[in-house]
Amino acid sequence: MDNLALLFGSISIYWHGVFMALAIALAVIVSFILHSVFYKSTNNDLLNCILLSMPVGFILSRVMYWSCNAE
Repeated sequence: MDNLALLFGSISIYWHGVFMALAIALAVIVSFILHSVFYKSTNNDLLNCILLSMPVGFILSRVMYWSCNAE
């Protein structure tokens, strides 16, 4: 199986990126459902937390990758 899922000109989309995006989307959906069932409240606080933590997580993962692979 090839690692490349889709190719749009010079833009390559790999399978691990597709699965990571699906996992993040599923985690957000499940957290919204569980939050609304257990706390019986709106999801504004949860959405704010997700919108803040996802970019911070991506940035920190890139910093960690860079620090581990720096020569």
